[in-house]
Parts: sequence; C-alpha cells; structure tokens
Amino acid sequence: MQEQESEAQILTALVLQGAGALGAYECGVIKELYRSRKKGDQEFRPDVITGISSGAINAAILASSGIETLEKVWLEDFALLENGHGTPAWTFPESLARYTPPVVRESYESMVRMFEPVTATLEPFYRNVLPPIAQQYLGYIGNESMYRLRHEYFFLPPFAALMTTSIYDTAPLKETLVKKLGQEEHLGALNKNCSVVVTAANAETGEPAYFGNTVCLQDAEKCNEAKEFANLTELTVEHILASGSLPPSFPATQIEGNYYYDGGLFLNTPLRVAIDCLKRIKRVRNLPEAKLEVIVVEAFPMRGNLPSNVEDTLYRASDIMFSSKIELDDKLFRRFNSVVDLTGDIEHLGKLATSLANKYDKLNEQLKQELQAAGFEEKIHKLRDGFKEVEEHPELKELEQYQKIDYFTRVPFCVAHNLKNPSDFTRETLKKRIDAGAEEAHRQGIDRPKKVDTETVKAAKKADQK
Repeated sequence: MQEQESEAQILTALVLQGAGALGAYECGVIKELYRSRKKGDQEFRPDVITGISSGAINAAILASSGIETLEKVWLEDFALLENGHGTPAWTFPESLARYTPPVVRESYESMVRMFEPVTATLEPFYRNVLPPIAQQYLGYIGNESMYRLRHEYFFLPPFAALMTTSIYDTAPLKETLVKKLGQEEHLGALNKNCSVVVTAANAETGEPAYFGNTVCLQDAEKCNEAKEFANLTELTVEHILASGSLPPSFPATQIEGNYYYDGGLFLNTPLRVAIDCLKRIKRVRNLPEAKLEVIVVEAFPMRGNLPSNVEDTLYRASDIMFSSKIELDDKLFRRFNSVVDLTGDIEHLGKLATSLANKYDKLNEQLKQELQAAGFEEKIHKLRDGFKEVEEHPELKELEQYQKIDYFTRVPFCVAHNLKNPSDFTRETLKKRIDAGAEEAHRQGIDRPKKVDTETVKAAKKADQK
C-alpha cells in the first residue's frame, strides 16, 4: 500500500506474465519497484499479485519470502551451471517401467549412481570450455531445478512422441517449489500477506482456471464471488505448477481430478482478475476513497524486427502469441474510466429526474393544471420513468460495480537480442535480464504511481479520431 501526497490510500496490483527464463526480467522490475517505493524501514508490498507460469512462480515466492529470496532463486536455484545445477537427474522412464523387468531397472539406476560423479565433473567443462553462445542452449537438455528431458527421447526417439504427452518432466520444479514454498512458514505467508491469484487453463474445457490464496478467497466469499475460483481453500505448490504446464514441453498438472495447462494459452496477462481483486479489497475493507493502481510487467514485446532466420522467427512468433497487447489495454483503461464516469452521471441525472417529478407532484393543483395543459406533466413523468428503466437495466447495474483505475504503469520488455531466448537459464544471462528489468522499471518511473487523468483520456480520443 502506498500513500500519495493527498494522503489518499492507494491499492496496488502487480500483474506478471508467463515467460520461462524471461521471468528473470520480471524479477528485476520487482526489485526496482520494491527498492524505489521503500519508505524508511517500511517495506513496499502490493495488495494484489497475479501471475501466469514463471509469473506465477515469481508471485508465489515474492508473496511468501520477499524480493531478496526471489532474486536468489533465479541466480542460484534456476541458474544452469551454478552450485551443481544444470545436470539432469536421470531416473528410469515411467512409461517403460511397467514393461521392463525389475533387474533391468535396478541395473540402470545403479549405473546412473555410478556415473553421477562423472556427470558432475562435466559442469566445469560446460562452463569453461563451451562458448557462451553454446551454453545458452543447454536449457533444451534440461534444468535440474525445473525440468528434465524425458528418457524416451533418448531410448526410443522415433516413438517417444507416441508414448508421452510432453517432452520434459517437471518433477524437479515441483521439488524446488516444495523446498521454497512447501514449509508451513512459507505456505502460510503465501496465503496471508496479500491477495495472490495464479491462472491456468483447463486441459479439457479450454476455459481459464483461477486459483486464489486464502486472502483472495475470503474476499471473494464476502462478495459472493467465490465461484469464480477453481480452488476452495489455500494456494498450494500444485496450483503454481499447473499455471506453468505449457504443452507440449511440459505435462498437464492434475488437481482434484482435473488437468490443467499453462494459463498463457488462454491469456498471458492476468489483468482482469487483478482489477477484480482490487475492487473486492476496496469493498470488503470499506475503503470508498481508496485509489486503484495497476502495474503490468511485459515479458514479450508486441512490436519487433522482421526475423532473419528460423530461430528469430520462433522468438517473434512467441512475442506475438504471448504479448499482452498492452497498447489496447492502455486505451481500454482510459475509455473504461470514461464509461465508469458516464454511469455515475446517469445515476446523478436519474436522481435529479426523480427529484423533479416529486417536486412536481407536491405543487398546488392550480399550478399543476397549468403545467399539465402545457404538456409538462407527461414529459416530467416520462423523464423520471425513462431514467428509472435505464437504472434498472442489468448491463448498467453490472457497470456500476466496476471501479476506475486511477493509476497505471506498463513496464515494456526491453533487452538485448541475445537475452531473448526463453530457454536460456545461464546465470550470466539471468543476471543481465534482472539488471535490464530494473533499469527499464526506473526509466518508466515506477517509483511513484502514474495517474490516468481526464486530459489523457481526451488526448487518447483525439489520437483515435486521427
């Protein structure tokens, strides 16, 4: 929560996209946000954090343990070739286990244990001998803290796609998240510090599934909106994992009989759910004068250069598919605020019409007869009844529930071309992304809320007319 010069309370929502290793850029933006908005010994903390995939991981760790832990996770746990990370943990393929005699499986596992010291010695080789450009592609083999290549693609490459539903296994990521979030202390903090929502997509229905933490679910229950969420109690590791289950790279995550994919398949910017959370907080905590702020961190740029090779084409396609289309959202905020103002004006005019009709009814009979002869009575009652009909319209009643967004900041994705590979988990690249995110956040003036004002609305309308 932040305080403006006018002492008006500001409720802040932080919106994080899904982006694989590009999530380190989000970490840098958050780092600058927390640094620049710290007031003495008082740490900054958003009221709402929503995220998808790597954005969901960032949201969960940030809410439970803070920005310092989040940066440490990226540079130590997720970074390849650091502290023993980077060598895939080899286990016997599950899809082959039931067709293989126990003695064969035991022999395989013994061989793996025997060669573990050898594979560990390869990491210095990767780090010191392989050129940096080659190290950037090691993530396609696996990341010991996040995912590992399924062994079917080594043993039976021609048939692997027929035997599995994904290229990688995400068991390592689950283990990492359990270590970081599974302890009672961290899981409790995740569910009580602020509202957190992560988004997944139901693998069968294709519809979005919103998983909220305890704080968020309690607010939704008080507003009779709990049915919008797919979970009933606290936010868990499985929900975070589900939000990042991007096919065909990663398998669907099963939760209570349902299977979920990465929420970015449906929409990669969880903006609406963030605004809904702010609205509930304002209502539940009885803060009618509070202002609402939304901060959106991009991990995929909408605009880009024309690709010159297949690799660049893949990156560009990902940019277009997973970008937030935030330019539209920026205009939408301004227009939406105008619509909210319009609903208020309609309500005000309706009250004036009712007041006018009531005053007319209290006039003496002689004056009423004169006005009636002039046709005023019919017009006054039509005006009152017309506004009453408009006010009772279900669409207008729904609009009246929305709140204006008073402050909006967009932090675009701005990095060098060699930092755009979402599978590059080398520490040097992750560190550069974090630094780039912090620099861009500073450039965007994230240290204070950016107001969406009437003049901006008028300018936007003129620009649209041109």
